[in-house]
Amino acid sequence: MARKTLARKKREKLRHKEEILRAALRLFSAKGYHKVSMREIADESEFCMGSLYKLFESKELLFAELMRSCARRASEILLPALDGQDNERERIAAYIQAHRQLLETSAQVIKLYLLESPISNMNLASGLDEQVMKERREALTRLSAVFASGMRKGIFRRMDPRATTLAFSAMLESMVSGIVEDSDETSTNDRISEVESLFFHGILKPTTADRDIQEPAR
Repeated sequence: MARKTLARKKREKLRHKEEILRAALRLFSAKGYHKVSMREIADESEFCMGSLYKLFESKELLFAELMRSCARRASEILLPALDGQDNERERIAAYIQAHRQLLETSAQVIKLYLLESPISNMNLASGLDEQVMKERREALTRLSAVFASGMRKGIFRRMDPRATTLAFSAMLESMVSGIVEDSDETSTNDRISEVESLFFHGILKPTTADRDIQEPAR
C-alpha cells in the first residue's frame, strides 16, 4: 500500500511539473522570458506560489527544465530512426525526416531557446547542462556509427565519420533554427527535402555510371 501511495504521489508531482512547464512556455512565448514573473507562472498554471517553488526553486531552473524536456523529446523522436534493419542510407534519411515530427511537437520551445537564452546561437545544445549535453553526445555517437558502417559497406564515400557527423548535425540545426523563425507546413516540408537532397548528393558514393559520365573517355 505504501509503495502504491508513493508511486501515485510521484505521478502527481510529474503531472504538476508538466502543467507548470506548459503554462510557463505559453507565457515565455507570448511575453518573453525576462518579462514573466514566477507569480504570473503560478497564476497561469493555477498553483499557489508555495507549490510552485517546491517544484522549481527559480525561474532559471524552470527554464532549464524546459530545455531538458525538449532534449529528451528530441532523443525520443530522432534516435529510433537510426535503429532497425534498413540500410545506412535509409536510416540517415529517416533521421532527417524525423525532424518534421520534432518541429511539430517542439518548435515553440526551440524558438524560445534561440530567442531568450543569453548564450543562444545556431547550436541548439550550446550552454545547456550536462544532462542535455549527454543527450547530444549520444546522438552524435550513434550517427557517427551509422556513417562509419555505411562507409565500410561502400554506401557512403570514405570520409572521417566524426567530421561527417558534425557537418551533418550543423546542417540540420541550421535548418531547424530557420524553420522555427519562419515556419509553415509547406516550407517545413520543402526545407527538410532540400536538406536531404543536398546532403545525399554530396555523400553518396558515385556509381560506375556516374564515374563514366564524369570521366571523359580516353
